[in-house]
Amino acid sequence: MDQITTIRPLLTIEDLGKILGYEKKSIYDMIYRDPKNLPPVFKLNSRTRALRWHPEVVDRWIRERAGLPSTSPEPTKKRGPGRPRKEGGPR
Repeated sequence: MDQITTIRPLLTIEDLGKILGYEKKSIYDMIYRDPKNLPPVFKLNSRTRALRWHPEVVDRWIRERAGLPSTSPEPTKKRGPGRPRKEGGPR
């Protein structure tokens, strides 16, 4: 059977405010004036102000801003096709 992962609920503007230590109005101001100072946001509904943040994206954004290593492993780079070259040999 496939591994079941826990799905974390999306963060509301109030949740993000608690995490970052900002008031709701401050976050709205930042979204429209300088969105680079917040984690990426998406709208659930274009007619309402239903803004949400994905918890893993917020976690990654905070870690990057703090200069901490990422919790998710970096994808390994695949080698190209063919046999690897000998070390120190002619190229």
